[in-house]
Amino acid sequence: MNKSIAELMTKNVIQVSPQTTIAKCAEIMSQFRISSLIISDNDLPIGILTERDLVRLFSQSVSLEKAVAEFMSASLVTVLVDTYSRDACHLFVVHGIRHLVVVDESGRLAGIVTETDFRRNAGVEEFIGLRTVASIMDTSVLLLPPDTLVANAARMMNSRRVSCAVVVDDLVPIGIVTERDMVGLYRHQVGVAMIRDIMSSPVATITQELLVVDAVQRMQKDVIRHLVVVNSQGETVAVVAEQRPKPATKKRCLEPYSIPFLI
Repeated sequence: MNKSIAELMTKNVIQVSPQTTIAKCAEIMSQFRISSLIISDNDLPIGILTERDLVRLFSQSVSLEKAVAEFMSASLVTVLVDTYSRDACHLFVVHGIRHLVVVDESGRLAGIVTETDFRRNAGVEEFIGLRTVASIMDTSVLLLPPDTLVANAARMMNSRRVSCAVVVDDLVPIGIVTERDMVGLYRHQVGVAMIRDIMSSPVATITQELLVVDAVQRMQKDVIRHLVVVNSQGETVAVVAEQRPKPATKKRCLEPYSIPFLI
């Protein structure tokens, strides 16, 4: 069903001013467990700060006392509230974004839509069919030993532009560190700790033979955004995650539901 974007969006969006410190932004995102903050001026959205942005700032040792205006993404992609969800999903793919700002006719903030909103509400099963995890998993997973420093993990996640790092012992996953984890670690300046001390464990794992629809349902049930794919020996081979869509190709433009809420 091609719903209106107003049916999928989050309406009560947390906003901050351009003068808000990075520390305060990280605190708000950690407190409310949100993946982005809208920076606005009199309800007019002028920028966005995401978990990935904070991982980048953490990796660059940017002071938490800096104002968000200096580091926010100002090139917002916006849609009107009456935009159809299929058209909105097309914008996710074309622009390679994970957050879409919804505005009213006067340009004021009305809501925000994320990949998660699509996955939970857009009836993805009809688009997935009988595809298996093997068809959508990311094999370029970042694997780290447990004695990696948090600051170094942040740098590698930023340089590889990945949403998580899997902590392994002889390729067997023993923990995971995500962008959301990094927001809190940056806020508390825990760069010198080892990731074995802060990783989430145990790890949620699946096999590549599993149907994608089952993987999606697993993420919904466990309220997680990453699943580690393992082989018959229990070794890490890939990750399935809600992540940034790849740049659009002609085929993807014609099939707008093929990416944003599947990987």
